[in-house]
Amino acid sequence: LRSKPKENHKTHFYLVHPYNLHSGTPFAHLFSMGLPTNAVTLAPSEVEALNKKLSEARHNVNNSLSLIVAAVELIKLKPDMAARMLDTLGKQPDKIVEEFRGFSSEFEKAMHITRD
Repeated sequence: LRSKPKENHKTHFYLVHPYNLHSGTPFAHLFSMGLPTNAVTLAPSEVEALNKKLSEARHNVNNSLSLIVAAVELIKLKPDMAARMLDTLGKQPDKIVEEFRGFSSEFEKAMHITRD
């Protein structure tokens, strides 16, 4: 993803297709997406909204990671708490995945990216 600010205060984004970066790898099919054929222009308010969503997602992922670290530390100090902490540990990966999915969906929508 590369951006070039324009004089009219809109930002134009030029997407580099990940498939080109990863072609020939066993995971190349995971990067298959329909990219826009023209530059995508976002108004400052759209960039602000997207940045806010990124900030919220980052905050939520950091919270989940903090809970994982805290649960592991507590289990080290009090092994008898392991059973209770496993529930907390088990929920965090799904929360993190959901945050990434939610932000990815908003980002792809803003950039006019479709999934093939």
